[in-house]
Amino acid sequence: MAEQAARAEVDRLTAEATSVLQHLWQLQQLRGKARELESLITIGQSLVTKLEPQELFDTVTRDARRITQTRACALYLCSPAGDTVRLASLDNPGQPSPPSPEFPLGSCLVASAIHTRRQVEFANIQSPEFLDVVDLPRDSSLRSLLATPLMYEGEVIGVLTVFTDEIHRFNNDEKRLLSALASLGAVALQNSRLYARVFQSEASLRKNEQLTTLGLLAAEIAHEIRNPLTVIKL
Repeated sequence: MAEQAARAEVDRLTAEATSVLQHLWQLQQLRGKARELESLITIGQSLVTKLEPQELFDTVTRDARRITQTRACALYLCSPAGDTVRLASLDNPGQPSPPSPEFPLGSCLVASAIHTRRQVEFANIQSPEFLDVVDLPRDSSLRSLLATPLMYEGEVIGVLTVFTDEIHRFNNDEKRLLSALASLGAVALQNSRLYARVFQSEASLRKNEQLTTLGLLAAEIAHEIRNPLTVIKL
């Protein structure tokens, strides 16, 4: 009887210890989610203030790399025609900033995220099959890749990509986090474009107003000159 009671007590203590550990793990997870949410809110507030395009692109890649704790982050933008992509920004500490030419979509690895409109990942981009891919950063230390399309009103306007320096399998939490960052980036990008259009429209209106004023002034001057000339002619 004593042995059974002792065993039952051990089982009870084991169950309680397991429950405590589970609660501690859940608490850590919730704290991590809270930090991520706070970071996302801060990033979102920061992005809406960035109206200069290149400053916005660099902020997106820098913040995405930091919050995902990855080796590098790149932002690719689709051309209006949809047949090319451009490396708008690359945040890769210790590496020089590469030029940003446009690449044909058919030769780009991020094309798979654009065509499927879904996140895609590749375990090792240093494999031989990726040698002919033109849009990847020329950094041999990069390994795994997760690409997320930037969607706005059902259209893909770009791709946000993170890279790790070791072979890594991205979990669902990491994918959801990058998806949230891509959504914030898409909204901020459209906001910047709309601001640029409004600024151009205002500049055009000011120019038209100036031309109208000059026209009226010229007409008034011509009228003032015509009157004395008519008198002289008479």
